[in-house]
Amino acid sequence: MKVIITESQNKYIQKVMKAIERESQGNPEWPNKHHILQFYGLQDSEIDYLHQIEREALDKFKGLRFDVMDYQSKVSIGGYDFTFLIYGIEGEEYISHGELKDVSWTVHAYVKFEGATVELMTTGEEMTLEDALSRDFGWEIENEVNDIISDIIVYEAPILKALGAYISVETDFSYS
Repeated sequence: MKVIITESQNKYIQKVMKAIERESQGNPEWPNKHHILQFYGLQDSEIDYLHQIEREALDKFKGLRFDVMDYQSKVSIGGYDFTFLIYGIEGEEYISHGELKDVSWTVHAYVKFEGATVELMTTGEEMTLEDALSRDFGWEIENEVNDIISDIIVYEAPILKALGAYISVETDFSYS
C-alpha cells in the first residue's frame, strides 16, 4: 500500500531523512523508529511512510547479484569469497515500544557454491563454503555469511541504518 502524505509533510520528512542519514554515518549506534519520531517530532501516522522508504530501498536489490570481494575495503568480509543474489524481500509488521508499528524485514538470498571459499580464522585453512557449512561449525559459517550480506545491503543503502531498519537474512545455497 502506497502511503499518501501532504507536500509539506513530504518536505519535512525529506529534511529529516537527510539529517538522519548524515548523523548515522560513522555512528555505531543503530537508531529505532521510536527515537526518530520523538527526536524529530514526526507523527505516529508518518511511520508508514518511513516503512515505505525502507521497502523501496530494499526492493532495489531484488534480482541483483553481488560479489563479496567487491566490498573488501567497505565492509568486513573476513576470509569469505562468494557471490549472492537477492531474490525476495518480506516485511512483517509488529508492535514495538508499546503502540508503535514497526516492520521486520527478511531478505532472501541465494549464495552460489561454485567458487565460494572461506579461510578459517582459527587455522588459516581455506576450504569450500559447501564443505565448511557441512562441518560442526557450519551454523557459525552460515550466520557469518548472513551478516556479510546484511552489511553489504546496509552499505549500499545507508538510509536503512539511518532509519533503524531491522533486517535479517535467510540464505539458500545453490550451484547456479
